[in-house]
Amino acid sequence: MPRKPEIVIDHEGESHTVKEWSILLGVQAETLRSRHSKGWPANEIIEGRDSLIAIPSQEFMDEMKAKIHEERAERERTRPSNPVFRPGAIRVCSTSSIRDLTERFQ
Repeated sequence: MPRKPEIVIDHEGESHTVKEWSILLGVQAETLRSRHSKGWPANEIIEGRDSLIAIPSQEFMDEMKAKIHEERAERERTRPSNPVFRPGAIRVCSTSSIRDLTERFQ
């Protein structure tokens, strides 16, 4: 079963996935996903409707952005060159299927 595409939220000139926003804001990712699925506008997904969310310091934001950048770079470095053999990308039913796929993608 294909994975659902990641939700990317653009807010005040910044674009991050829900997971990345949750790290930056200290808010549960599920809270942000829920707000998104309910159709909230981007500013309310990030800031909340009551605007009582604590705003992190610029230093903290810079630190978290650097961490996210490092994680993205690491994912790119470790991404397999042939996505068909990525764990969980396909389900193989028999040895002959593995042999067929191996021959097909060499």
